[in-house]
Amino acid sequence: MEKLSRRHSRQPKHDQDCPPGASAPTTLYRLYDAEGVLLYVGITANREQRWEGHRRSSSWWKQVARKELSSYPSRKLAVIAERNAVRKELPVHNVEYTYPDQPKSVAVTLYPQQIKKLNRLAQQRGLSRAALLRQIIDAA
Repeated sequence: MEKLSRRHSRQPKHDQDCPPGASAPTTLYRLYDAEGVLLYVGITANREQRWEGHRRSSSWWKQVARKELSSYPSRKLAVIAERNAVRKELPVHNVEYTYPDQPKSVAVTLYPQQIKKLNRLAQQRGLSRAALLRQIIDAA
């Protein structure tokens, strides 16, 4: 099994509002941009404090247009849910709980004509748009 990338200690410094081992209710949150791209998945016992931390230190915070919240009765359960969500949903800006070679989602803004060309090329080659873009990048 590949080693996980872990940037923080067991309890991230930004979220020490809950003592280690405590079973306080914890919120898992998903942050999306205006186009529905999942930017970040995280957990906290104090949402307002966490939002302020992101506002101060996350360059992508201004892109957040929608927040989805899920409540868990303990931090332990929230950590498990966070890890699973990050690995499965591939948020653009998460570092924690990702594998080093795990693909990441990337939002790309294209003009309508560019989208038509991309769709046409992908269809001609029998590829998805994502597979076509990966192929083009790998060939560069």
